[in-house]
Amino acid sequence: MNRMNNYLRAWGGRYLPAAAGALLLLCVAKSYAAPNINDFIANKINSLQESIQIVQADRSILGKMGRDFEMAYRFKRMTLSYMAPNRLRLEGEIGITKAIYIINGEKRYFAIPKLGLKQKSKVGATPGTRQSLLDAGLLTPDALIYLNADYLRTESCDGKSMPVFQLTYKGANGDESKYIVWFDPQTHITARREWVGESGRTKAIFLYTDPVEAAPGIWLPTKVEVEDGGGQVAAITTASRIKVNTDLSASLFDF
Repeated sequence: MNRMNNYLRAWGGRYLPAAAGALLLLCVAKSYAAPNINDFIANKINSLQESIQIVQADRSILGKMGRDFEMAYRFKRMTLSYMAPNRLRLEGEIGITKAIYIINGEKRYFAIPKLGLKQKSKVGATPGTRQSLLDAGLLTPDALIYLNADYLRTESCDGKSMPVFQLTYKGANGDESKYIVWFDPQTHITARREWVGESGRTKAIFLYTDPVEAAPGIWLPTKVEVEDGGGQVAAITTASRIKVNTDLSASLFDF
């Protein structure tokens, strides 16, 4: 019996600490799960309409980010309309001339009726060619149809601990452009978004601030500051007259 007790003590002293450590690591692994992108999407929004004011725009800086990108900031005032899935309309003024820009699924349309200008094309699979509510600070469920989302890390941003995701475009044919996005864990808006080009350099930084609760549990930023990769301010926009989940007509997105 003494021999058996000695054996058990020896076995326990040699192997139990290792076994206990392995069990602890297993428990920690089970208790920690990386943030899921589905926890941060704006899944309560079926439609949205808001007025956007271009407070500041530096065309020389915006032009370096891309022609399509610079075109979006030619409007002085805009009405943004969105309807799921993947329908977006920007209607505003370029000088004294009315202009319309529509994305409906994989097609887009740009028109200046007064000049008789109408242009239809396909939406590209790279940043800058596909505008969405991501530009307004929200990631909608339909965006994940054409975006891959990978969790990178969690870090401090604006005094909060925020999950950081990498968003890349499906079917981009070797284009390594991507977005790095910081999600506010309370409001679920994209507090910060960085557009990284194929070269690996940051082309633009978007800062989303002054969020408001437009409807129960639905938050939207009302100020967006756009910077180039070097931190120069390229544009500032503000949003007002926000309406969520109202009866928008689907005909707004026809062309």
